[in-house]
Amino acid sequence: MSAGASAGVGTGVSTGLFVYLGGDTVVDVREVVAVLDARGLQRSSMGRSLLTRAAAAGRLAEPELLPSARAIVVTTARLHPTPATPSTVAGRIGILTRTRRRKTAER
Repeated sequence: MSAGASAGVGTGVSTGLFVYLGGDTVVDVREVVAVLDARGLQRSSMGRSLLTRAAAAGRLAEPELLPSARAIVVTTARLHPTPATPSTVAGRIGILTRTRRRKTAER
């Protein structure tokens, strides 16, 4: 997996919540800045410029996934193309954050 999902397992240390983006990629939901429509991004000149600059700076994770990507998940460190739709990714994040709020309230 591309994120350290196993850190803290069995130690009683909270490791945060992770969202699955497809393939071997998971990201910490606390690092997600935005979920963008990849096809719309690739159609606009500003979107293409963003992707080109991210790739040149080494901040585009798995650029080979870009042609088939339906969403781009922007994290604090990288842009992650994913075959999941933006609404699917947003839903996964929403479910995780609601679960986290519920667990925090129970404490």
